[in-house]
Amino acid sequence: MSSLECPIRSYLQTLSFSLSFTFLILAAFDRYCCTSREYTRRKFSNPHTGFRVILICTLTWIIFNTHHLFQHKLRNGICTTRDAHRYLRPFMLSFFCIIPVILMILNILTIINIRSMHNSLRSRINIQLTLLILLETILTTISILPQTAFMIYFDTTRRTATRRSIENFIDVILKIVAYSECTMGFII
Repeated sequence: MSSLECPIRSYLQTLSFSLSFTFLILAAFDRYCCTSREYTRRKFSNPHTGFRVILICTLTWIIFNTHHLFQHKLRNGICTTRDAHRYLRPFMLSFFCIIPVILMILNILTIINIRSMHNSLRSRINIQLTLLILLETILTTISILPQTAFMIYFDTTRRTATRRSIENFIDVILKIVAYSECTMGFII
């Protein structure tokens, strides 16, 4: 790995991770708006508004994650960050805790909206689409909660060299599980 590849790889990983969860939240919000009985809420669920929101979110994450290009350096053949625990861990911990809560709230509100609908065909289509979003939410929650719990554990314990290597291995496995969510959503 070259010294240029390290920050670019880290930037692209974090960007895709952030965009994946943001788009999942936007899809859940779209389902909520689409199933609402209120016309003003249903107006948010249209392609023009969706395109603008996606563009704004993408540009925001592109700018917000640029610090990865400057923080990640290649040291002793390993891509590492300076002061990762000081800046990155609190952000990731809050990010991983907030996402499942937002998704569950939006899905519960969507289910409540669907139950109040009367048209059976429209209801059936909305139920199928909502089921897809609900499955994606469950997959997301299952994939990121272990990483969140491990981050809390990792930040609150002291380690020996042997224990640190075991924990780094566990951290890599949990990151693979969390990053796999980005690809599993496509299958669902």
